[in-house]
Amino acid sequence: MAKLRNIDKIFTLAGGERVTIGHNRTVEKTPLDGAMRYVCRLHGHPIMTAALGSDGHLFVTLDDCGYCTRTTAQAMQDFAKAFGARLGVSIAGGALSLRWYQDGWKEREAIDGRAAIIMDRYA
Repeated sequence: MAKLRNIDKIFTLAGGERVTIGHNRTVEKTPLDGAMRYVCRLHGHPIMTAALGSDGHLFVTLDDCGYCTRTTAQAMQDFAKAFGARLGVSIAGGALSLRWYQDGWKEREAIDGRAAIIMDRYA
């Protein structure tokens, strides 16, 4: 796991602002259909987008951007942790597999390196 920093700044970002939370890991707050979402980037590639629900859930879209590597998997986990969610990512067999917490642990394999999930936040 990368050493995360500036996590407290994520939730105080204004629209269009970006903060670095780890080595080559940035979070940018952008408007989407009248709401705000967070675009999480690794080496400039958007590998996770997140929106916070009023019910405490985190609505997440993951995309390996064609780079199904350990670094990508770890960065996805780091971003989820920064938002207070539990996510496990595996790249066994060259396929992205996810394990996350939402009213109990859930698992599934990503399709073509992409997946959309809803997670509970513990923070």
